[in-house]
Amino acid sequence: MSRVEIYQTEYNGWKNCLCMQNDVVRLIVTLDVGPRVIFFGAVDGPNLFYQNPAQQGLTGSEEWMAYGGHRLWHGPQVKFRPNQPDNQPVHCTVQGNTATLVSEPEQRTQVQKKMEITLVESEPRVKLKHKIYNLGEWPIELAPWSLTAMKENGKEIFPFPQDDTFYLPNYAICCWPWTKLNDPRFKIGDKYFYLTQDPQKKEWFKIGYRNPEGWGAYYNEEYLFVKLYELIPDAVYPDYGSSFETYTDEYFVELESIAPLQTIAKNECAVHEEEWYLFSNIAFPETESDTDAIAAMIHRIK
Repeated sequence: MSRVEIYQTEYNGWKNCLCMQNDVVRLIVTLDVGPRVIFFGAVDGPNLFYQNPAQQGLTGSEEWMAYGGHRLWHGPQVKFRPNQPDNQPVHCTVQGNTATLVSEPEQRTQVQKKMEITLVESEPRVKLKHKIYNLGEWPIELAPWSLTAMKENGKEIFPFPQDDTFYLPNYAICCWPWTKLNDPRFKIGDKYFYLTQDPQKKEWFKIGYRNPEGWGAYYNEEYLFVKLYELIPDAVYPDYGSSFETYTDEYFVELESIAPLQTIAKNECAVHEEEWYLFSNIAFPETESDTDAIAAMIHRIK
């Protein structure tokens, strides 16, 4: 049985970080800012997460900082809600294979973020439970939003909904004013979407949609990162019903899973869970049949 090791370390200029690893994968979370997972990859492999080179090791800024890696937001993206700084130290506790990170409350929204991260023994598998607490005086409506920024030069795969609704439509694509569906980075297959990160393309691209399959995957350097979540039937999601969104520019690709909109009373919380898997020595699927094999592998672990 592979034992999970959890220990404090330094990383990229941050003096206080937490490393979690088993015999297969390793992840690093920052304790000086966050909550953020800044590194994820095979135990002896590269970091598959994007890192903003100009912001590594920084703390205490009054402005929101991209940093990179995995973070927790809350939507919809109206007014000042999304870009609240997470530049202060987080409180961390460790119990067994789980590290729990708790942020300081956001000053403008009076919400507090908690991220519970569990590394599974002997598997390339991480369980994440994201919680957003309402510390204000009145109920608020929001949707927990989990965003993972992946490094450059990779390719993303995410599936069409397959619901058989006969004469009724079974999904819609949500676009932004700057989204161009003829963007050469974006390809539509018979059953899957494909999105390529291109460092030479500065234009923003983003789409969202209801993804009942509950997965998105990113291929880079013969590794396949898989993000899993559960769609809640009949729940109301933001952005025209989007439970999954993806964004790219010249720096990274983001895989974003979103929880339903929820009204949270004072001192209560909204919860959103997802899992990560990492597969190695994977060839990028060149055909729909190849992608079917990837999808079948993902469905076996769901």
